[in-house]
Formats: sequence, C-alpha cells, structure tokens
Amino acid sequence: MREASKLKSLSKDNTVVLLGSHFSSHYTAQRQQQRFQQQQQQQQQQQDKDAALLLSIIKDILKPRKNKHNANANANALAIKFLPTASQPLLTSFLLDPTISPTALSNQLVSEHLTPLFTASDVTSLIPIFTFCRTSGTKLLATSPPFEAIDRVRMSGLSALSPSERDAFFVDPAGFANMITKPVEVEKSAGEPTLSENDLRRKKFRLYADYVMTRDFKPANENDRVSNFFAERCMVDEVVATNVAQFLTGEEANGKGLVLLLDSICNVEYGAAGGVESRLQRIVDATSKQEKGKGKGKGKGKGKVSTASFLINPTARDTLSLGSSQLRLSIGTKPELFDVETKVCDFIWFSDVPKINLLNRVMND
Repeated sequence: MREASKLKSLSKDNTVVLLGSHFSSHYTAQRQQQRFQQQQQQQQQQQDKDAALLLSIIKDILKPRKNKHNANANANALAIKFLPTASQPLLTSFLLDPTISPTALSNQLVSEHLTPLFTASDVTSLIPIFTFCRTSGTKLLATSPPFEAIDRVRMSGLSALSPSERDAFFVDPAGFANMITKPVEVEKSAGEPTLSENDLRRKKFRLYADYVMTRDFKPANENDRVSNFFAERCMVDEVVATNVAQFLTGEEANGKGLVLLLDSICNVEYGAAGGVESRLQRIVDATSKQEKGKGKGKGKGKGKVSTASFLINPTARDTLSLGSSQLRLSIGTKPELFDVETKVCDFIWFSDVPKINLLNRVMND
C-alpha cells in the first residue's frame, strides 16, 4: 500500500515522529474537572479507536528498523508526553520483566502517577501499544515534568522554579530566551521591512503563541493569568523536547535514534511554528554540547534532526476551524503573515474514510 510505503520512509536515524491524537491535553484551564464533564464512554471509545490506528502506524514506521540496528536494539523509543518522568522506573520494569502484564502496568501508572493532566482512560487505551513495545524491544519514555512543578508555574510563573529546576528544565536558556523575544524588522533601502532568519523564527513562534498556545485559556479563578498559562506550556514543551533530545544524543540511541512521541492533537498541530517539534533541533544541539563538555561521548546525536507530524482522526474543531465543517490546514494566511505561514501537520490519518467536506484541499507537500 502507498500509505505503508510512506510510513516506512520515516524510519530514518535521528528522527522524531510526533503523533497527535485524542489523548491528554495538558493545558485546559479547568483540567480534569472539565474532562470528566464529557461523556466518559464516548471519550474511551474515541481513544481506543485512535490507539488502534496509532499502533498500525507505529508498526509500519518501525518495521524497516527491525533488523537494521541489531547491535543497538534500544535505538527506537515511544515517548509518552503526559506521563511524568517519575513513572519511568515502572515503564523500564515492564519492558524487562515479562511477568508484569500490560494491564498491571496500566493500573500501576494510574494508581501511583495519575494527575489532573490525564485520565485513567488515557492510560488504559495504550495497553495494546505497551504490549507491542515490549515484544518489539521499543523503549518506553516518560517525558513530562512533575505535576507539582507544572502547577506551581501555572499559579506563579517561571519565577516559582528553584535554580536547580530551571537548570534541569531549560537546558538551553539562551535559545529559549531568543525564541520568545519580539522580532525586529529592518528596513531595506527600498523602504520595505525585512526580517533576518532568526527574527522569522521569532515571528513564527509569536504566530503559534497567539493562535495555538493560548487558545484554550479560560481563567480558573480571578488570579489565573494568561502569562502563567503561557509559561506552563513553554516549560512543559522545553522539558519534553529535552527528554527526547537526551535519548537521541545518549548512549542507548548512539546517534541512530528514532523517537515516536505520543501527544494530544492540540499540542502537535502547527507545532513546527512553536511546539515541541520546533524546539527539538535547538535542544539536541545544546544537549550534544553538554555531553561533550562532560566527556560522556562524542555527541553523536548532533546534526540534522528530521521530524514528521501526524494528526489522528482530527475534527474541524480540533484544528482551530471554528464555525466551519472543514479542517483548517494552515495558520498565518493573512498577507502580513505569509512569510511564516505554517501547515497544520505533515500527515492526517483517519481510521475510516472521512466526510468529503472535511478536507477543502489535499496537501501534497
């Protein structure tokens, strides 16, 4: 099949594939209370449907790598964004101990690490994927920072972090500060403003921040501010990108890593403008330099990091297409934003044939 062939083409070294589906969203202001107001049965059914499609995509992407790196079987990883890093020992034990069932792992994750950022159904829907990862030798990675730190930042901003937390969560502080700096336009001799490559990246991030990052903000109380909401999202994305980068540049991947990052649709879409996807190259470069400085290796993960993004069974509303039955395929379509226009993702995958009016055009690029 042409689809399977396309997926196999993504199985390159030093690659991160971001998979956005109907799983946990870290950032809704009312968080778990809001999610439980939904019909849980319907939510579980959608997640199970997404998980089945995700599993088929994961298998097709990893299939060409089955025998490619026998000398380094740990070069493939499935990263789960909503699981806190404190749950990593459970994931590692599951992979090493065949007596631990996938259901037992799911139950332990829920009983020991459940936070308001995800629900039990987010975890139980992944049981078939947990099973595949163990049988295929695919490493499982937990990538989220501690909920206590996330909640503190949401209440008081990044200044609430301790110095050691800031060092751990922001491994490239200069690059992060540069990313969120306002772009500077310089006039050409003809009088037309122009932007440097660096300022174009800043402008693209501001597009993402305005159109995507803060879209879900609804004050939970009179003290809840959009600035802290923005800080929370930035911190989580930096930490997730750092954990993925550390795997790519570490001894296990040995410069040949492939990471499949499981996330929610709202965090993957348009991510090339300012999400985890946009941060990976910068943080991989910073992590490689740190590895060299500590004498822990030759920085083999350094170099071009390839990325690809998927949305699984998205609806028009998922893609910011409010008031329309069609998917929104890009942001930045105003004339003044043409230079930073960003497509919603690289691939849109459906379990069933979508309604004909869902797509207003086909993206071939």
